[in-house]
Amino acid sequence: MRTETIIESRSRPLDLSHGQADDLRRLGRQLASDKDWWGSSYKSTQTRTVIQCELTKAGQYLVRVRDAIGVIGLGDLQIVVKPKIPLKHFLFLIKHSTRLPRNAEDDAELEPDKHFFFLIARWFLNACQDTLRKELARDYQHTTANLTVARGRVHALTTTQALLAGRPKIRCSFDDFGNDTPLNRLLNHALRTVQRNSEFPDEIRRRARQAHARFNDVGEYHPSDLYARTDARTKHYRRAAALARLILIGRGMGIVHGGSPGSTFLFYTPEAIEDGIRHLLRLALAPDWDVKKKGRQLPGAKLRTLNPDLVFNENEAIGDIKYRLSSGSIERRHMNQVTTFAAGYKATRGLLVEFGRAGQRDHVRVGDIRIDTVNWNIAHLDPAQSAEELITDVRDWLSESPESANP
Repeated sequence: MRTETIIESRSRPLDLSHGQADDLRRLGRQLASDKDWWGSSYKSTQTRTVIQCELTKAGQYLVRVRDAIGVIGLGDLQIVVKPKIPLKHFLFLIKHSTRLPRNAEDDAELEPDKHFFFLIARWFLNACQDTLRKELARDYQHTTANLTVARGRVHALTTTQALLAGRPKIRCSFDDFGNDTPLNRLLNHALRTVQRNSEFPDEIRRRARQAHARFNDVGEYHPSDLYARTDARTKHYRRAAALARLILIGRGMGIVHGGSPGSTFLFYTPEAIEDGIRHLLRLALAPDWDVKKKGRQLPGAKLRTLNPDLVFNENEAIGDIKYRLSSGSIERRHMNQVTTFAAGYKATRGLLVEFGRAGQRDHVRVGDIRIDTVNWNIAHLDPAQSAEELITDVRDWLSESPESANP
């Protein structure tokens, strides 16, 4: 199998057949219209495609995957999409977000020929093993079936019609206590997805097959099972269920090339990165500063809202996180956005958090509003050091009076 590697949100020319290019375009359009894949930040007008694929004069296709990492399978070709920041930093941040269980394993190294889906699958199998050690949760499920002996509520009309037609079956509705629950169907379906992925090593597929064999009397997956939630009785499912959702949402819709389905997994990155940074700041700055994401509706003829990524102490200051490599200066579109956020919250200070190296700072005043930048330093080998540096910079910025800074 041929493997090509690209960086998310960057264009790279690739040798593709016309069929492979068409498959990429179709997948990009499908994902752009899939609200579940995009998450809560989705806007129907946000983008028309997640994957751009344009034919160049040289006969190659310029491919760009927008704000997602993972792998795209196209028959005998797989395209591995890597994050725009170092992988250690990426994994550190998403493991501090709500998109992954807090206690996901710390094996942050990936072999050169592997991709992020391998880590998710490995974490999921480990979580499934932990769940199975405590036995499958059973529950009552409402069932309707044709039986030879009456049980529960009998459907008189349907049963009479069957008897008159020579079919001695009794149509009944009843509650059945067993393993066929939404959570079990969710895990079972994700295990089958991993098991059927031919690109995984035999060891991963074998583990998925062994775990799948433990899900006895579990029925077919229903789309609504994706939203199954745990409670006090099923709390041991939480990690496995969260990772199962990632596998099924990221796996999305399969694409077909040459009659064979490709193995595709894409993980939407900006929301998880923003959530990870916000969680780190919330923990480190408490109790002096309350850090949250909170929208505000604007008065007017139509419904309009402001949704900054960071609101400090209600409206004392606001901030926005841009999952992009810093150019060292504030771009006009970002200046306009942060200025609008600050004006809408009646704050005089705005912060722009980007990714780059230490010392890349910029600031600008728009009327009474001052906007500053701060970077997550990707130059550190240890992302925990970058986190401490960012926390210190944000704390210093919050404690500094905007009037005392040079205009």
